[in-house]
Amino acid sequence: MKFFFLLLFCAFGYFGFSQTVRMPYQAIALDSLGKPMKNQSIQLRLSIQDSCATCAAVFSETHAATTDASGLLTLAVGGGTPLLSSLDSIDWANGKNKWLSIEIWKNNNYQMMGQAPLLFAPFSLYSKQAGEAKKGPKSSNNYIFSKGW
Repeated sequence: MKFFFLLLFCAFGYFGFSQTVRMPYQAIALDSLGKPMKNQSIQLRLSIQDSCATCAAVFSETHAATTDASGLLTLAVGGGTPLLSSLDSIDWANGKNKWLSIEIWKNNNYQMMGQAPLLFAPFSLYSKQAGEAKKGPKSSNNYIFSKGW
């Protein structure tokens, strides 16, 4: 019986340390008059497009968020309810620009709040797809050079 509990504890420990793919996101939610939406529950849809702001989404999810006393909302892109694909399946290394679109649920429909280019590839996601580095020849002082650098 003790072995069973030890095995169960180890299993929870293993799954508890698994890494999830997330990007932090913060914004001030504004109403139609440009005033902060303070202490309000809102529904958002976040999408990432490949190549251009009007191109088809390669990732999409929804979030239920609550703004604070100044209208600030904080969420983790990749931590919402998935609609299309997953954040770690995006091809960050394809050389195409990525755009983040934020929509808010209002009047029984999602309405665009804004779009912005992602000006960097999340390093951990890019490095996951980069593969393994190849060692080049050693120099006389034992430095290793990579071919092509």
